[in-house]
Amino acid sequence: MLFAASRQLTYLLLLVASSSAVSQDLKIPDTPENLHLAPPPSDRFPAKWYPRVGDGTDVAPAPVTDRPYTATYGKIAPLTTETPDNRTTDFQARDRFGRTRNDGENGSMTIGEQRVKTKSVSVSDPVSHCQFNWMQPTIDVEMPSTNRVAYVTCRPQAVRYKELDLFKVVMDGVPEGTTTHGNTTTTTEHLTPMKVDGVTILRLRVTNSQIDERGQMKKWSTETWYSPELEEVVRRGSDEEGFTGLTNIERKDPDPKLFYPPDGYRIELRPPP
Repeated sequence: MLFAASRQLTYLLLLVASSSAVSQDLKIPDTPENLHLAPPPSDRFPAKWYPRVGDGTDVAPAPVTDRPYTATYGKIAPLTTETPDNRTTDFQARDRFGRTRNDGENGSMTIGEQRVKTKSVSVSDPVSHCQFNWMQPTIDVEMPSTNRVAYVTCRPQAVRYKELDLFKVVMDGVPEGTTTHGNTTTTTEHLTPMKVDGVTILRLRVTNSQIDERGQMKKWSTETWYSPELEEVVRRGSDEEGFTGLTNIERKDPDPKLFYPPDGYRIELRPPP
């Protein structure tokens, strides 16, 4: 992805920090950087959107290509307490070119005489080097024209993509075992691989035990489920607290229309990052 999802990067940092074995032994490889040029400006991607042509010094994470999918993203309750109300209806997708889309419910608005739920949409397009953000109803109803606006931010037309799957580095690089630092003991385990929605899943569990100032033991664990076939973390959390991740995974190329603002939306330019 050109603009990495913040929830993925945030979780990666938490995963590394939660295991002393990870922080001590994990080595980030020096991977290649490949120059990528966006297509020439067009009516859909006008030249005014780009801050400059660029000299190839701008670096971004390389997109994951040729691994398309669609899925539902959200809270997954523990199996012992699961009910339909525990699930969300967020949507996540990636096409074969590495374009990604993330939808999340963000509130509601009045349209005509009815109150309608709305969702925020974020699209990252590593082909054009642009990202779009907009809001739309969760049902098929026309928004007022004043609300039909999408914001676009673009990097230069020349960008170097760095080939590095950080989650794979973490999953492959974490050794099993137990370490103790101060009053905290950390155990890391590679669990038996499994299948979810026909996708192979590698599972890493990190368990921490800590003795507090009163001498009482506190123990907690987290799991990370990673799919090498999708190059995606599909689940994270614990049996006690529940998981967040992907369900209803379908390995298919999404509709290309999903990765550009809908017809009738006004597109406004925002400054580059």
